[in-house]
Amino acid sequence: MPDLNDGESVEMQGSDAQPYVLTNTGGVYSCTCPAWRNQSLPIEQRTCKHLRKLRGDDAEQELGYFFRNSREMLHSCYARP
Repeated sequence: MPDLNDGESVEMQGSDAQPYVLTNTGGVYSCTCPAWRNQSLPIEQRTCKHLRKLRGDDAEQELGYFFRNSREMLHSCYARP
């Protein structure tokens, strides 16, 4: 399955009777599944098995790596000497 362009959505069957909707909005991917919706992370850092299936593990792991490093870099910039 190909990646989504900005503004595109695709349906993917999950365990629920209704398919889940995966969407790319400005490079932020979302899913209507409970696993994605109930995460306490900011929306740009969330993932789920449906997004991993669509985009691949590498793309979703890069997302986590990017945000982990961004937080560490910000923390080091504002840390007291």
